[in-house]
Amino acid sequence: MTHAEMVRRARNWLWSLDPTEERARPAVVCTEVSSRHSAESPDVFGVGPDGQTYLIECKVSRADFLADRNKPHRSADLHLGDFRWFCAPSGIIEPHELPSGWGLIQVVGTKLQQRHAPQRQTDVDREAELAIMVSVMQGVWRGGKVRGVGLRAYSRTRSADKWVWDTPLAPQLDENYPKFNGTAGVEEGENA
Repeated sequence: MTHAEMVRRARNWLWSLDPTEERARPAVVCTEVSSRHSAESPDVFGVGPDGQTYLIECKVSRADFLADRNKPHRSADLHLGDFRWFCAPSGIIEPHELPSGWGLIQVVGTKLQQRHAPQRQTDVDREAELAIMVSVMQGVWRGGKVRGVGLRAYSRTRSADKWVWDTPLAPQLDENYPKFNGTAGVEEGENA
């Protein structure tokens, strides 16, 4: 299995994650996103409607998993994700090898199964998470198809939700988008 296939499966798994009392269902899921303000570039990153965040790191070989331990951001004080998982084929990672609080998702046959549940983390870098989401929004603002970003739009009652993985936008350049002039949402002649 290739890394790209693993990321696709992990993305779909996170997107379909059932909510629990501790965590909500993701409202936005992105793949292989980065920001110049964050040392981490997660394979899969999600944000819930309540601001909870989810991170999945995909590994296709044992060597890849072992090398991950030496990445500088793994020894930092703050990290991405309230909930964190490694995702790998069966036999590559054992639960006792996981960093503290991390979960484990394994490929079993053709499906992904959570083998070890994550614990909610407290060492979360909210500034880096915000920078990643700003990076995603800049991609949306610039138009075209934003690959690897799924958005779940909630109705006021949250009774229905819809989502797409490739968010279609008109291929416009920045200069063709309406500019904010300080009166967004106010019709001419209305009192502010």
